Amino acid sequence: MHQGMPSTKLLLASALSLLAACPSDPGPCQPGDATFSRLGGSVTVDGGLNQTFDRAAAPGSAPCTITSRASGDRDANAETRTTVDLTCESGGERLLLTFEIDDSRRLGAGVHALQTDDSGLRISYRPTASAPECYTVLPDVPYQLDVTEATGEFAPYPALVTSDFHRRLEISLDLALHGRKALQYTNGVVENCTLEFAGAFDFTAQLDATDFAARDVNSCVGE
Repeated sequence: MHQGMPSTKLLLASALSLLAACPSDPGPCQPGDATFSRLGGSVTVDGGLNQTFDRAAAPGSAPCTITSRASGDRDANAETRTTVDLTCESGGERLLLTFEIDDSRRLGAGVHALQTDDSGLRISYRPTASAPECYTVLPDVPYQLDVTEATGEFAPYPALVTSDFHRRLEISLDLALHGRKALQYTNGVVENCTLEFAGAFDFTAQLDATDFAARDVNSCVGE
């Protein structure tokens, strides 16, 4: 990496920080934190990655690591969305994927055909160490969410959920990007590039009542 060139992770983190910034009124302020107690799955990239992953792995100790975080609205009873961040690096190949899933507190058992919201799915990918790392945002990406276990339900702030709340989720997502116009960063300069990517993702997650922690309703994401 050339001196002074921002890393893709740093640029993505900065972009996500801007998305989470809290303007004076209104602001995306979260009524509580909710982190999946179990989160894992697999990723398969055509001609590349074929890995399983889980949240127990320390960063850098496995090809893929995954984290989740919740964000909501000033209205403590409004919908809360969960952001999933997947990072894979194997040899020179690197994949960063970020997307949001719907408020699982309000979803009953069954298969739900959904799509990402306006913030879309954010992907950065390079197939080899010598290839450009291209970044793009994909709006309205369809995905399937299968709620295989569901007890309890949504509850008003500060409880957020009932004491018997439990959800087990299976999330399936397929992407095929051929000749997709994207961006890359070279010596601090933004340049055009073409993203070629085809892959499949399967996530399994569990969320229980003890995974929720209420916050001050006036607190803002990123504080």
